[in-house]
Amino acid sequence: MSGNTKWVYSFGAGGAEGDSSMRNLLGGKGANLAEMASLGLPVPPGFTITTELCSAFYANDRQYPPELRAQVDAALEKIGEHVGMRFGDTARPLLVSVRSGARASMPGMMDTVLNLGLNDDTVAGLAKLAGDERFAYDSYRRFIQMYSDVVLEVDHHAFEEQLETYKEEQDYFLDTEMTAEDWKTVIGGYKKVVEEALGKPFPQDPQEQLWGAISAVFGSWRNDRDRDRAFGGHHVTAGKYASPTRHHVWIDDDGPVPFERYVIDGLQKAGVGVLAKSHDQVIGLQRFEFARRVRPAILADFHNLDGDFGLIDGFD
Repeated sequence: MSGNTKWVYSFGAGGAEGDSSMRNLLGGKGANLAEMASLGLPVPPGFTITTELCSAFYANDRQYPPELRAQVDAALEKIGEHVGMRFGDTARPLLVSVRSGARASMPGMMDTVLNLGLNDDTVAGLAKLAGDERFAYDSYRRFIQMYSDVVLEVDHHAFEEQLETYKEEQDYFLDTEMTAEDWKTVIGGYKKVVEEALGKPFPQDPQEQLWGAISAVFGSWRNDRDRDRAFGGHHVTAGKYASPTRHHVWIDDDGPVPFERYVIDGLQKAGVGVLAKSHDQVIGLQRFEFARRVRPAILADFHNLDGDFGLIDGFD
């Protein structure tokens, strides 16, 4: 492929560089997000790194094309301009999620990494913006645990043990009893867990965090979880499935997951699955009547999609 190859496709902010016909290139999520953004739906801004990049990555001994970094930087700038924040900025830090995806939805894909961009400096900016120091440091400790587990491959049980031990020492039963100062202490313990496991500190540079997460998506193509699902000479992996199997990376802000069939009984009625910011549990499903009472305009957009996509089982 030439140095002019386009590896990154932006979406959101009232438009997109792709559409639903580009599933093989952008993956199912990337293609449909682009389609919804093109239809004028309020899709949070983000970008997709194409499936072709995975083939190039392995063909070039796990090295990225030299032009990829500039394309990713430009896409990040575009997101930041739209939301009025900047990646790595200590006053108004842009935080992103990194997700893997595939042409068809499947279990076992690489877990999502949320709140990427937090570090010892940007967490203070988040606390000031939110007006809630406890929220900011709780988010930071969750990010450290999630990133360390998914990207750095540090056993998540070590973090859980740290937290439970601290809560016992403080005579706390629930996480909600933890204060901002408590979370700061726990964060210090989490950092020690990482350094003891890896021999180096948790990454503070947001760019290093981002590229570590991107590499984890493409690296997961050949992990044990993916190899266990081989059939017909191909592997269904943590990313894009094509021939040969490839990945895409979807980077954007976070949000709930609406369904047009209630997932408990499969009946045709809308609901919203709300993903906890720690990605460690699904908090619950809010029924159609509740969503209609709170955000009728959103439900109107949701049902209008039927004309473009048919009956929707669910979307992010």
